[in-house]
Amino acid sequence: MSSMQMKLKDLRAEFNGEKIQYNATLKAHNEQMHNLKGEVKTLQSEIQFLNEKHNNEKQSMSVSFKQLQQKYLQASENLKTFEGIPNIQQIQDDNKALQNEISNKNQQIVELNKCADESRKNEVSKRISTVFD
Repeated sequence: MSSMQMKLKDLRAEFNGEKIQYNATLKAHNEQMHNLKGEVKTLQSEIQFLNEKHNNEKQSMSVSFKQLQQKYLQASENLKTFEGIPNIQQIQDDNKALQNEISNKNQQIVELNKCADESRKNEVSKRISTVFD
């Protein structure tokens, strides 16, 4: 064999080796990309679930708040109706208890919103950092 044929044979062998390595790398990257797409879909589903859960909890708290507000208004009306009656102290105490309960529910709503937002942020951050590690 001439040296040109030997050189050509060596180049073909090198080319085929590079081609095999390229195809293996391409396959690995495609698999990794497919896996990452799956994780992104999972994260999107979890975010949607957390948003729905948060909205349901927020709606529930809003209903509770409105009910308490209604009780407070009713108690206030009762207070006006029964002014001067010896049992006024009990109504005032009830009114104050309802005001405290409304205040507590308002605080719970604020804290729930903060926790839900923080939880959502932390979960997304964990998943994103896991995906890109």
